[in-house]
Amino acid sequence: MRGAGTVMRGSRGLSVACCLLLVAAAGPALAGGWTIDPVLTVTGEWTDNVRVAGTDGESDSIVTTSLLLPLRRETPRTTLELSWQPGRETYGDYGALDNTTHTVRLGWRHAASRRSAWTLGAAWDRRERARVRYDEVADDLVALPRTRVDTLSGRLEGRFDLGVRTRLTTGATWRDTSYDVPEASGPGGVPVRLADSTDTGLSLGLESDLGRRTAFRVRWRGSRIDEGFRGEWDVHRLLVGFVLGHAERLQWTLEAGAAWTDVRDPGESGAEDSPTWGVATIGLRGPVGRRSGTITAGAGVDVAGSGGTSGAARSTFGFVGWRMPVGRWSQVELVARYAERDPMDAAYERTITRSYRAEWRAALSPRFALVFAGETIDQSASGAVLAADATTWSLGGRWAPTAPRR
Repeated sequence: MRGAGTVMRGSRGLSVACCLLLVAAAGPALAGGWTIDPVLTVTGEWTDNVRVAGTDGESDSIVTTSLLLPLRRETPRTTLELSWQPGRETYGDYGALDNTTHTVRLGWRHAASRRSAWTLGAAWDRRERARVRYDEVADDLVALPRTRVDTLSGRLEGRFDLGVRTRLTTGATWRDTSYDVPEASGPGGVPVRLADSTDTGLSLGLESDLGRRTAFRVRWRGSRIDEGFRGEWDVHRLLVGFVLGHAERLQWTLEAGAAWTDVRDPGESGAEDSPTWGVATIGLRGPVGRRSGTITAGAGVDVAGSGGTSGAARSTFGFVGWRMPVGRWSQVELVARYAERDPMDAAYERTITRSYRAEWRAALSPRFALVFAGETIDQSASGAVLAADATTWSLGGRWAPTAPRR
């Protein structure tokens, strides 16, 4: 009975989604200068570790359906974007892992004058079955079936020209994570205590051009990490760095400095203030030749929260991605990631996670594409709970009915 009910509910939801999509396709230009460009994606996946837990998991198939409804409006000085993306994950044999997701995003860019500009990005995300993402440096890999999680995040940035060569930059970030239960069953049935968490940050920097392709910057960045009963920390960073190259071409960003933490609440772990230690980030972004695609890479050492699962930790991360166009509409993308988390509370496991993904978007037309992808992850841990590996293969279709025909 469950299978029939699931199919009926899934079919009903997909029918509603298709109706909305057709309505949107009939009128992509809305009143008041708004435009809408919907995208429907249906993907079939196979994984050898459906719970993403342990090194000898069960295999299963997954069907994922999502509908992206983005609204956009542009004026000479302002761009406003708003999108809603509902999704459904249906598992073949493990119905307890079925998942419904909703993501709402807001983007705003405003040029107040020739010398100042503001950028805002915010998102709300709900997942009826929480799964901590392994590709986020701030999180361990933990699958938590039957646990709903809500995440509210955002970033506000401002830029003010003080002269021809000098700029003042400001920024604020926030991330709030909440769960519907105080404890969930983790890998192997091990209970995982959950805590609603917040991570807020402020930054202030000064940047000055040293030449046509070089800029010097000094920046202070502070954050407050509140992990509930696990403790609360203030993290301070003082960074000095350089920007080399042009944004339209290959550009390097280098920063290094010192960081220290002040414990506001020691929590259950009895955390103490930490001595000063070094932090650094390095980034690379830009096109590689005329036809060789775009490369994005980065690495760094910092302090990050866990989203309420294991407390703050010193994190070392690295990633490299390469995207190359194939023909007029298709593209190939390769991504590799590395993340090492060393929790400040010794009671939690130290983890090292490596992941690799390859994707080929084979566009049959400007509006329809087939997407082939393969992904593998390997996480080692100082204990037995968080060690895991998994490989996933997928084939999906992506339809954008209002995309330009050429």
